Amino acid sequence: MSERALRHNRDFRLLWLGQALSALGSTMSSVALPLLVLLITESPVKAGIVALAGNLPFVLLQLPAGAYVDRLDRRAVMLTCDLGRAVAAGSVAVALVLGEVRFAHLVVVAAVDATLAVPFQLAESAALRRIVDDERQLPTAIALNQARTYGTELAGQPLGGLLFGIRNFLPFAAEALAYVGSLLTVLALRTPLPAPSRTEAPHLRREMKEGLVWFWRNRFLRTTALLVSASDFVINGLFLLLVVIAQRRGMSEVEIGLVLALGGAGGVLGSVVAPLVQKRVTSLRLIVAGVAWIGAPAVAALVLATDFVSMGLLLGLTLSVWPVWNAVIMARWLVLIPDELMGRVQSAAVLVAGAPVPLAGLTGAFLYENVGATGALLVFASIMLIVAVFATVNRSVRAASAQDQLVTHHNT
Repeated sequence: MSERALRHNRDFRLLWLGQALSALGSTMSSVALPLLVLLITESPVKAGIVALAGNLPFVLLQLPAGAYVDRLDRRAVMLTCDLGRAVAAGSVAVALVLGEVRFAHLVVVAAVDATLAVPFQLAESAALRRIVDDERQLPTAIALNQARTYGTELAGQPLGGLLFGIRNFLPFAAEALAYVGSLLTVLALRTPLPAPSRTEAPHLRREMKEGLVWFWRNRFLRTTALLVSASDFVINGLFLLLVVIAQRRGMSEVEIGLVLALGGAGGVLGSVVAPLVQKRVTSLRLIVAGVAWIGAPAVAALVLATDFVSMGLLLGLTLSVWPVWNAVIMARWLVLIPDELMGRVQSAAVLVAGAPVPLAGLTGAFLYENVGATGALLVFASIMLIVAVFATVNRSVRAASAQDQLVTHHNT
């Protein structure tokens, strides 16, 4: 019933479509950018530096971005960010056409794109809470958004490799056009997305502190953010690591894209079944811990993958369980956080969850250079095993799970 209602929600469909377009473009460049860096520098470490530049703003800018998102019209924030990201992606396409691309330019573009992605994502989440006003529909909405993300990865990654093989500027030109498409759908939204009303004068330091304090005092948010932090570090590190491994093993750009596309296919499958799992599995603890217990051996098994098919299938298995995890945790976050604090508390949660992520790609490349593919994969598998054990024994996850089961029993 929730999914049927969402399909009739015009603004949700528009927001979903716009982000599908932008995600398709950015996914193509996520394959093309490390390939371009490796092509012009022949250095996995420099590819890791570009990945670091593309992730570091997620840590440095979360808190101030959250404060500004709570001050400003959410639609205006999204429009500004879409426009800036279109210009950044287009500059790479132009540089490639002119034959003037430089490593420093790629570092700057990666940083600019990530810088604008931070307030955009916070504003989009705040907008989603307004557009989907029934909290019972939020897990389904988040699962549909994840299906969008994995679906665009499924299409965008092989397409990015294919376009890069045809003409290296094409993935970046497509990314710029996709951001323009996203901008147009945001313009078409009818739901008012104003900044929450305020009674105090703006004060950046005080506002950031309010978000941090509210987040830290909520034990469930604090605990799950730490769990997300470790698991996202592994997932993000795997992407660049697998690209480097595949490239060093002589796989073509198209085969590398197919590896990542098979991973995306697993994510799509997981997103489709996520609402069904949520309805049938009432234990939050079982979902959160169970996903990590599946992920740890799946990452370790990548050691045995010798071709793009087996590598892609194992990546798909790893990613297939994460939509359930995200739908459960993120929906709970959106329900718990009041609207007037949405940007700031979300930014605090994302800061904690994403703090190690900027180092993931560089760590994967460093491990590959020093301990080889097998050693790097086993390090990532060990981190996921720690997540599984912690999620199993943690008291706040057990308490939230017990509360959910009590509510479910009462409602039935």
